[in-house]
Amino acid sequence: MRASSRTSGGPSGRAAQENERTTRQVVDQIRAVVEKIAGDKGLDIVLDAATGSIIYADRSLDLSADGGGAAQHASRARRSLKEAAPMVTRTLAELAERAEVVRSSVTARW
Repeated sequence: MRASSRTSGGPSGRAAQENERTTRQVVDQIRAVVEKIAGDKGLDIVLDAATGSIIYADRSLDLSADGGGAAQHASRARRSLKEAAPMVTRTLAELAERAEVVRSSVTARW
């Protein structure tokens, strides 16, 4: 293997390192924007719409940080879930309607 391919290619080469560095910078910028928007809007949790994973959570929700405030945190989380439930229900209904349209379209073609 030539020296240039060892230094620039492969999983530990310069290109991979540059890609990792650039990706980390972009992720850090996105995280900062999400945290600012969540703070401005008073959001406790922000979920990734594609995966459902948590991409932001207010630090006050961390139960491990303050064992004495667990009841307060649980109450706040229940309120957040109650507020989110109608939106989730609407979203699920819209997805079900779209799935039915797609199913009907596919069925009609066959």
